[in-house]
Amino acid sequence: MTVGPYLGTDLAASSQVRELFSSANIKAAVEPDISRSKWQKFLFNCGLNPLTAITKKRLGELLSHQATAVVFDMLVDEAAAAALAAGAPLAPDHKARVDDTAARMDISSSMAEDLAAGRKIELDAFSGYVIELGEAHGVPTPVTRAAHGMLVALDNATAA
Repeated sequence: MTVGPYLGTDLAASSQVRELFSSANIKAAVEPDISRSKWQKFLFNCGLNPLTAITKKRLGELLSHQATAVVFDMLVDEAAAAALAAGAPLAPDHKARVDDTAARMDISSSMAEDLAAGRKIELDAFSGYVIELGEAHGVPTPVTRAAHGMLVALDNATAA
């Protein structure tokens, strides 16, 4: 778990929260600007959510096949390019961090679970937002657009 202030306003309070988690045997780290961690999680989810929802497969299986691992990377790369163009405070090693997280997590996603349960999916939270950022900052997002189009079709099918 990562805790921290937004824009570095109160590191002391964040350290106290980390200590509280540690006392409960929950590993936690303090990030001086939590927005960086939020963007990092966003990048991971931009690969995870659309790909697991469309394929109905867990991340570990998807990453074990070169064809789908490349798509995961492309979704993350497009999200990162759009985020950077928008001024997001990504870590210099943001891609390595996503890869490290992905390698440790053989999971599905909330989007895949919502789709399977017939609930509306978070189209605007991930692929829709990447497309929006890309358009606003002149960053092409063709793979994200393709995934988004498939998700729109799948989402509309569940709403019928």
